Amino acid sequence: MAQLDVMEPSALDNGYLAPSCAGEGSVASALFHPGDYSLWQLSAELGAGASLRWDGAHGDEALYVLEGALEAGGQSCGPDGVVVVEAGASGTVRAITDTKVLHVGSIVAPAPTGAAAGMHVVDSASGRHVRFEGHPIENNYFADSTCPTCQIVLFTVACDEAHTAASHLHSEDEIIHVLDGELQVGPQTVKAGMSVAIPAGRRYGFRTPGAYKFINYRRDASTFTGAPGSDPVVEIPVA
Repeated sequence: MAQLDVMEPSALDNGYLAPSCAGEGSVASALFHPGDYSLWQLSAELGAGASLRWDGAHGDEALYVLEGALEAGGQSCGPDGVVVVEAGASGTVRAITDTKVLHVGSIVAPAPTGAAAGMHVVDSASGRHVRFEGHPIENNYFADSTCPTCQIVLFTVACDEAHTAASHLHSEDEIIHVLDGELQVGPQTVKAGMSVAIPAGRRYGFRTPGAYKFINYRRDASTFTGAPGSDPVVEIPVA
């Protein structure tokens, strides 16, 4: 079986390499976009006062704040918070202080919702926390495709112990970025600061030697299929 595309931490290039917006001020970034994959991810650093501006056609996007703080639409967004930039929205996000972000987007724009597009901020406390009884994993959904004006799915997955995720597949392309710990995905090890692209329909599982946390990004709602031959289940979070 072919190996998955993985991005390791690397030196950032001057400039903002996202295909959808322009950066002004002190900005540096590294782009993860394997081949003709539908999704892309940018690891970026913005100096205090730097800004990002959207003005044109693009899909739903999100910026996850790793360090520092952003301002979007008069709202501030600090560490572990997310700014969602809806498809087709125009506007500016500004770094309040020196800031590190993970910026995700898609080369495939979703169908118009018919509503005015804008930006919204979701801090960690305001995300939808989902933890099933007897299960060690907690998910925190910042966007789950149920918003009337955006379809993006972005959530964190965290566990405070070693864990094995059984083989499964999803109906949407995804990018996983490891924040803490490491994932063993088949023969590949994805450590903190690294990302892996997992195509729709690709069956995989992972195991971890200890506690971990990662960000999972998809363009739209997905189905989950566990054991081969089992029925797919729509992945809309429930409390």
